[in-house]
Amino acid sequence: MNKSFKQLASLLLELEERDGAHGEVFARLGFTDPDKAATLWGTLVRRAGIAVPADGGGDAVGGDRAADGGGDAVGGDRAADGGEDHVVHLLGELAACPDPDMALLNLGRFIDALISPSQFFGSLFLEKPLVHLLVVVFSCSYYLSDILKRNPEYLSWLIQRETLESFKSYRTYRDELRAQISPFTDQRRRLNSIKRYRRRELLRIGTRDLLGLATVEEVTSELSFLADAVIGTVTRLAFAGEAEKAGFDLPEESRDAGPFQRFAVISLGKLGGSELNYSSDIDLLYICDAAAAGEMAFYTALARRITRDLSEQTEEGYLYRVDLRLRPDGESGPLVVTTGEHMNYLMRRARPWERQALLKARHTAGSAAVADAFIDNCARVTFSAREDADPRPGILTMRERAIAQLPAGERRRNIKLMSGGIRDIEFITQALQLVHGRARHEVRSRNTLEALERLHHYGLLEDEVLDSLVRGYRLFRTVEHRLQMLLDVRTHTLPGGDEALERLGARVAHGAVGGVTPDTFRTELGRSVRQVQKLFDTFFRDQKPGEISFILSLPAGEREVSRVLSRYGIREGETAHRFLSSLVYGDFPRLEPPETLHAATAALPIVLDAVRRTPDPALTLKNLVRIVKSTGAVRSTLELLAGGGDLLRLLLAIAALSTRLTETISHRPELLDALAEGFSPGGPPDTANNEETLAGELKRWYEEVLLSIHCRHPIPEHGPSTLGPLFSDALGEAVTILHRACGGGDTDMALFALGSLAARRCRSGSDLDLLAVIPDGADPRPGADVLRGIIAETRHAGLAAVDPRLRGEGEGSPLARTVGYYRQYFAERADFWEILTFSRCRFLCGSAGTARSFEEVMRSFAERSDVKNNFADNFLAARRRLERLSKGAWDVKHAPGGLYDINFMLAAVNLLFPTREVRAIEWDDSIEVLRSNGLLLPDEIDLLVRAFDLYYLAQHAAALHNIAYPPLPEREAFLESYLGRLLRPIAPDKENFIEKLEHFRNRTRDIFTRFVERVS
Repeated sequence: MNKSFKQLASLLLELEERDGAHGEVFARLGFTDPDKAATLWGTLVRRAGIAVPADGGGDAVGGDRAADGGGDAVGGDRAADGGEDHVVHLLGELAACPDPDMALLNLGRFIDALISPSQFFGSLFLEKPLVHLLVVVFSCSYYLSDILKRNPEYLSWLIQRETLESFKSYRTYRDELRAQISPFTDQRRRLNSIKRYRRRELLRIGTRDLLGLATVEEVTSELSFLADAVIGTVTRLAFAGEAEKAGFDLPEESRDAGPFQRFAVISLGKLGGSELNYSSDIDLLYICDAAAAGEMAFYTALARRITRDLSEQTEEGYLYRVDLRLRPDGESGPLVVTTGEHMNYLMRRARPWERQALLKARHTAGSAAVADAFIDNCARVTFSAREDADPRPGILTMRERAIAQLPAGERRRNIKLMSGGIRDIEFITQALQLVHGRARHEVRSRNTLEALERLHHYGLLEDEVLDSLVRGYRLFRTVEHRLQMLLDVRTHTLPGGDEALERLGARVAHGAVGGVTPDTFRTELGRSVRQVQKLFDTFFRDQKPGEISFILSLPAGEREVSRVLSRYGIREGETAHRFLSSLVYGDFPRLEPPETLHAATAALPIVLDAVRRTPDPALTLKNLVRIVKSTGAVRSTLELLAGGGDLLRLLLAIAALSTRLTETISHRPELLDALAEGFSPGGPPDTANNEETLAGELKRWYEEVLLSIHCRHPIPEHGPSTLGPLFSDALGEAVTILHRACGGGDTDMALFALGSLAARRCRSGSDLDLLAVIPDGADPRPGADVLRGIIAETRHAGLAAVDPRLRGEGEGSPLARTVGYYRQYFAERADFWEILTFSRCRFLCGSAGTARSFEEVMRSFAERSDVKNNFADNFLAARRRLERLSKGAWDVKHAPGGLYDINFMLAAVNLLFPTREVRAIEWDDSIEVLRSNGLLLPDEIDLLVRAFDLYYLAQHAAALHNIAYPPLPEREAFLESYLGRLLRPIAPDKENFIEKLEHFRNRTRDIFTRFVERVS
């Protein structure tokens, strides 16, 4: 007997509880809070009636209570004979246990729960092994302590030799559970009896573990066998209940018949590997064979009931937390899946980590035949020839994903997921199985330790590597068990403080892990972590986690997804993640094979780096995904894009700059190959074709023209001086074709262009301002019919909107007017702004004679008195009239300094210089007249050109994305950001697009004002 403990025991028994004397004793015993311990001890001895004669025969602590009760103190002569020795033993156990304060607290709580604590202590003091068992359990687990407190009667069962020394098999658990529930007929009572049984068995397993009577392998196996038996029992009960509801009349002895023969519960994860923790979730998958009519509804109801019965809280607690997210398509997938559907999922779109998870798939309940077929399917896919790619990059990606999802403070303290932890050992093991399992079936074990032993047996793992991994795994799992059994909480996080780590080490030392003591725990733990880190780094040397695989393996809303994608300029991480997932995995029913992910892993970093430099990376990615998917050959397209060459530049030019052309390519993917080969669109369709097909053929031709222009002359490198003539000529040619197709050749009508079409400055989304003129005396109806036909066909072909409202008298007047009408109209009634507009009218097609007559009319404009005598005043008045139509900060047309300022100055040249032999209609010609006549200075012309470029490109870019200009309020933020980046080369000192507009409008208005002064 330890002399010092005997002395301390004497002090505790002899001293009255005063002046903190007991606190000093507990401080010497190593209690963290000695005063609280003293209080607990005093309560304990009074409640338990601990009495030992002082000085060999006098009064003892608790003596008065014994006298009051009319009898001897607890233990009677036995206490007198050896009570002090037993107190010494109790104090010795408390001082040596991992947490004396916790042990004393739980001991007191246990005593409080007893009906006759004094009788119990009379026995306890004579049973030193029992004292050791209680103190160890009470100092290591509040959860197990609570089980004993709730059910003190378990203690007499627990201390029996066969209880603690025997290892229970699945069959034993199953049979005991059947006996456990047999007295009950009510479903709730049956479930509660299962919960009581499970709780009692967890106490037994945990006690065996803490006393070092069971190895790590035995503990995890028993926890798993217990779970299997519970799940199997619950499944059979659920089946009986659902069968009764469904009207299946099945006697008890036939419960395996009928639909139950085609339903199985598959366990995965820790349970699948028979490696369950004390507080693990259980990963389950519900499988059925090809369902007969109506059976799937039954299976689904059965699966829901099993899940509910396992996880629902009652007065007896719950059984297990059930995780069903490993089923196909995760939480969005069906609760029950047929073996055929699952096989299709594995072949078509299962991710590598999903196939890897199936290494641990195991039958737990239901039909063994269905489970065997399912597991055989899993093995055939996981170890098929198509899966012979190196699994290490994908595994490394999963590892990085898991670590990234941890809070920063846990990344070096999570024994499961940290570098050098449990998951690293599992990943090394599974990687070796995936590499060698196809050729050598023997290494395909679900259990980590068993798999390591098999890999070593077949020469695939060296002795020292095996020793390091096995020792580390056993140590880490024991640590995990001690963390979880403390409060029955699913945790893997090591405590941060030295004192808490020391207590954990002491708890780990109470177990079957050899060579670990409280003093050596931290050293052994650190050594094992470093060894596993080194082995992992060696095994995964030269491997890099695929960043794309990494973020695709995460849920869309994860912070890490946004962090990675933000490096590529993509702010809408969740949306972009959805596009990438759709690209790599496909969409039902058009699903991508697993090889597409390998191609994406190589290509997408290059693609995203290029996407980053576009005006709106998120929009570019969305359009790019749409184009690539439209090819029907995602994998091969990605492989081509990985080269980062001409194809990538071509696709980016479309995806980044035009949603409209993205839609065209998506509907006509064959154009992509033609574009890559540098095609030029052919001529327009022949008007001899059937009129019913002309609009469609014209539409297809114009789409090709737009694509060719866009890809050969992308914005903003090319502006209106290049694009304007190309768009205008294409539209003019289309109008000419429609003029012939609609019967224009049978009339003497001349068709004229006004506005941007006349000036050859059309853009995407431009209206076509057309004017129909007929000879004097002609019938206006045929010409009007031709124009109506052109309007309808351009709309059907999706070319541009034809606007005939600039004709004399506007919308209410006939569509076709005679030359004489216009001669009189311009001389007597036309507004000054109309004179300016018509001064740049250009003949498009139709009767040349009618065109010459009308052009003579336009030459007479300068003879009007308001042009000759009051030009400046009328010029300004006309401009101010249009300014009233301004639409705010976005306006590039009506606002002061906008397009009308520029176009008015350009149009003025034909009125100011009527003697010129050729009218200046096109933009460049008008600018040259202004320059040569000194009305604009070179720097002013340069500014106007830049302003026009900005205004033109802003409208053109918006139209390319099918956005109205000015934008609707909900699109303003996007368009401002997009145009700000796209048009940065124009006025680079102005970052904000609205600031650019204001800058150019102000300077354009200054030039306009000076122009008016010069022509006054």
